[in-house]
Amino acid sequence: MNGYGKIFTAILRSSIRIDLHDLNNDSKDDGAVTISIPEIIIPEKFNDSNFSFLIFDDLERCSISIENILGYINGFVESQDLKVVIIANEEEIDTKQERYRRIKEKLIGKTFEIVPDFLEALKYFLTKLQNQEIKKFLSDNLDIIQEIYRKADCKNLRILNQISLDFERIYNILPERAKDEPNLLKDILEILIIFSIEISCARLKPQDISQLVEKMSKESAILLTKRRSLNNESQENNTKNEILFIPIFEKYYINCMFNTNNLIFNQPFPDLLWWQQFFEKGILDKDTLEKLILSTIPSPKKEYKERADVVE
Repeated sequence: MNGYGKIFTAILRSSIRIDLHDLNNDSKDDGAVTISIPEIIIPEKFNDSNFSFLIFDDLERCSISIENILGYINGFVESQDLKVVIIANEEEIDTKQERYRRIKEKLIGKTFEIVPDFLEALKYFLTKLQNQEIKKFLSDNLDIIQEIYRKADCKNLRILNQISLDFERIYNILPERAKDEPNLLKDILEILIIFSIEISCARLKPQDISQLVEKMSKESAILLTKRRSLNNESQENNTKNEILFIPIFEKYYINCMFNTNNLIFNQPFPDLLWWQQFFEKGILDKDTLEKLILSTIPSPKKEYKERADVVE
């Protein structure tokens, strides 16, 4: 074990973890209650330890102002001579605040960036799946999963775990003829990954999925009108407020400025309403799925058309 490993092992053995996401421990919307900083009683046994740590998790999700919570944490460092570990996604913190920069410079001694090991995490999640066929399929398509994650600029491994579990649920209700169509399975996997990431990142609402074609058609018309007209700063700012969905999906596909031949919008499998029910209510509509498969793969001899066959 290297030096850092020994340090973090010691942290785990003698530490108190405080989740800043719910300081009140009331599971209520903190915007509707009075926020108070809790009094933390340090166990007596920590006073005799060389490793006395407090771990503050989810700093970016704390409802208390960033300067107040950092000032609170600083009290443990200076007054009680405790060692403190702060876990946070700094990309979600307004680091431009002068107050934040000053406190951080005074309070934070060392900053470590945690870089997730995508492939190792996915391999671990696959060990939790029961179906060996699913494990093999996902293992054979690691490059697809990793590439979509890269395009989405997503590093959240919790989403990755949920994707593997959701794919297993869908795969288990597929008719056998669909399981023999690797291109169809890849399309299902791609759409599942994309929607899962965008919904988890709060860029897409499940209830909007079934209307994506209509909404993106309107956005495409807005962009076309803008290009044909004289541009000015005011018009450009207004357009930005109206274009919501095209930027979500164009990063996944080259020249996707509302390309109706795109995987998601050209007869997606299953259809968009099926996906909306899946993400909004957790419904696996097996009957609709079987009907869609019968229309997509009419007979065992007719192969499912992969995306490249339908793109003009």
